[in-house]
Parts: sequence; structure tokens; C-alpha cells
Amino acid sequence: MRSINTINIGFGFLLVLLLFPCQSQADHQLAEMKSPKITVQSLVVLPFFRGKDIEQIDDPQNNTLSCPLVDLCVDENNFTPGAAKKLTRDTTDILEKRYQEKLIPFAEVNSGFEKLTKDPRKDTPRSLAQRLGRDLQAEHVLIGAVWRYRERSGGAMVSDTPATVAFVLYLVNVETGQKVWKRAFDKSQKALSDNVLEAKDFFKQGGKWLTAEELARFGLKKILADFPAN
Repeated sequence: MRSINTINIGFGFLLVLLLFPCQSQADHQLAEMKSPKITVQSLVVLPFFRGKDIEQIDDPQNNTLSCPLVDLCVDENNFTPGAAKKLTRDTTDILEKRYQEKLIPFAEVNSGFEKLTKDPRKDTPRSLAQRLGRDLQAEHVLIGAVWRYRERSGGAMVSDTPATVAFVLYLVNVETGQKVWKRAFDKSQKALSDNVLEAKDFFKQGGKWLTAEELARFGLKKILADFPAN
């Protein structure tokens, strides 16, 4: 009888966690960083940069915006092929549904970005965003940088090593160069048995081991839900 009561108590505790999940520190920080009172009328999604400010490599809230391209630290072991392109595509797809004609088509953005002359020792993500934004007559540019995008090993039900993804998004005003919004996502998927406090996210992700692309898309949807209104 005692063991049955223990099981019932344990199940009840898990049910409470699922219905009223504890917020992680990241969730608290996200709640505190509310979207600024701005309206986006025209938007460019810049191709994602790989790497982050080498002087702040351990800081997920770094200021990669002002870092010369040559100083962005890129560890090839942290990337699967096409990581930056996948993030750019998924970010564009999510925002296209919301902004529609206010989002400048990515084919036009990519063409304009390729035509920009670039000096890796002087140009920064911010300076390139402003130049491209002016060329395309955009009001805001969304800049992304990814520094980790590693695939899981194993399948959806059993995985020896889970997928892990880390990236940051900045929204910059083209005219002033001012950063008006910023969010970061840095996560390695964990099993429910490893961290019961992440039960809400685990089931939102389908209760399975995600690919790196699936985890990245989950992160994009989560942080872009707080993106400034159009």
C-alpha cells in the first residue's frame, strides 16, 4: 500500500509539473525582455553569419553585431553542412507568413547581399545590414548568427548524442544602426528523465529526439513569437 501511495504521489507531482510547468531561468529572462514598442513596416532577413565574437566566445549574449567578420570565431566541428542556409530559410518562412508583402523577398535580398563589396577586416554584420537595407529601401534588417548546429546521433526514439543548436537574432534600424530587439537560443535537447522541469518543451517537441533542423525551428518559433508587430 505504501509503494502504491508513493507512485500516486510521484505521478501527481509529475502531473502538476506538466500542467503548471516551472519556468527556467531562460524563460524568466525572456519574459522580462518584452518587445519594444516599435512597428516594422519593411523588413529584410539577412543571410545568417557563422560564428560569434571571438573575445566573448563563452557569452551567449555577446555583441557580434559590431565584430569585424574576420574576428567571428567559427569552429567547423560545431556545424553540419548548410546550417546557416537552413536557419536563414526557416527564419524567412516564419516571418513571411506574418509580414507578407512587408518582407522583402529573399531572392532579392540574397542577390543584393552577394553584390555588396565586403572587407572582412572592417565590415561588421551591422555595417553590411545597414548598407543592404539602404540599397533595398528597407526600414529594418534582421541579422542572425549561428555558432553551434550539431546533428544528433541515432534515431528519433533512441539517440546517443542529442542535437544541439545555438544562435542569436538582432533587429537593427537601418537609418540609425541601433539594435531595437535581440533574442538568443542555446539548447541541447534533454530527455524528460534527465530534466523533468523541461517537460513542457519536451512534449512540445513531440516527445522524441529532434534533428538539429527541427530543434532550430522550434527555437526560432519560440523566440520569434516575441518579435515586434507589423
